[in-house]
Amino acid sequence: MCQRSIYEKQNNLEYYNTVLKLLSSLMNGLLIFRASNPDVLKFMEAQNITGDFKKLEEIYFQRIIDIASNLSAHSLVWQEVLDNGVIMPQDTVVHVWKGDMEVELAKV
Repeated sequence: MCQRSIYEKQNNLEYYNTVLKLLSSLMNGLLIFRASNPDVLKFMEAQNITGDFKKLEEIYFQRIIDIASNLSAHSLVWQEVLDNGVIMPQDTVVHVWKGDMEVELAKV
């Protein structure tokens, strides 16, 4: 492997790590927002999932994927959507990025 491609891979890894940190921070902020939003809390109560934000995410992503399927569109999701138990069409692309790669890929 040439030095240039090693350097590019290192830069990409640093870039992706920075993006992941930013997204993680954003998701934490959204969780706080959801937890303080009375409309979201009412919805969760009506769905009998009070306090279960993981289940709320599952419902949200399931609806988005269903909408995409009804429009004959394909979905691209992160691993967390799969981990949350969302039922996805066979043509869904799942970005696996954490855990034992072989074990996680076998779930897809």
